[in-house]
Amino acid sequence: MRTIAVGVSVQADMVPDVEVSKSGGGLRFFPSNDVFRPLLADPKERQFFMSLLSFKTPTQSFTAWSVGFGESLGLVRWDGESFQAQLGFLAGVFSQFNWSTPSKDLINTDFTFGLAATHRWHKFTGRLQYYHQSSHLGDELLLNNPIPRLNYSYEAIEEVFALENPLFRIFVGGEYMTSRDPSDLKPWNIHSGAELRGGDSPAFFRPVAGLDVMWKQQYSTEYNFSVKAGLEIGKPAMRDRHIRLLAEFYDGYSPYGQFFNEKIRYWGAGVYVGF
Repeated sequence: MRTIAVGVSVQADMVPDVEVSKSGGGLRFFPSNDVFRPLLADPKERQFFMSLLSFKTPTQSFTAWSVGFGESLGLVRWDGESFQAQLGFLAGVFSQFNWSTPSKDLINTDFTFGLAATHRWHKFTGRLQYYHQSSHLGDELLLNNPIPRLNYSYEAIEEVFALENPLFRIFVGGEYMTSRDPSDLKPWNIHSGAELRGGDSPAFFRPVAGLDVMWKQQYSTEYNFSVKAGLEIGKPAMRDRHIRLLAEFYDGYSPYGQFFNEKIRYWGAGVYVGF
């Protein structure tokens, strides 16, 4: 489970764009969007969301709220005639609450923060990120369940490459944990998936769907699958500012903190907000 609270307030319009080239290029500070769109179906993508989910594990079934707070903030961006690159930092908090208990127990919180370099060349985009994650169990969970606490944290570097057009995107990438606790965690992960996005309508509604597949060396031949589909509401000219109403399904090993060795399955629906 991951969680980290980071607050940032920036007046982007107070910093003027600095043009460096008059022939199609320019340097900008605090750009309003990113050249790499957030992954739609990744359960640990840093974004603002709230989902009501039905969980099933080998030992129990319960209803839970999953909430996340996070964003990627661009610091500086270069716009060339055919190439764009951006540098920024990212932070996110992910928490799960067991709604089937009388006190609505906090199960786990994961904190992540790091740096990201994104880039685009024609229809090809990519994101290189180096980040830290640490996880913390809820007090009620520890009081009501005598489970041993595991200090689960790591630093990792990940690169994801994507081929996209306005209606479709496929991506693949890899991740390596440069440092990890517990030390016997296997370091390599492979990340892939695909997304569909409907055409724009006069009412600013469009269908969206995403598949996210994660292979972890830790589980050898096992895969984690995440599927999300629903409606996106927002103006076409402001693609990063939207509301998404999504149905969700996940099957695989838990993406939440020290429960990484526990197989889970969940389904439900959520509201996602992009700024």
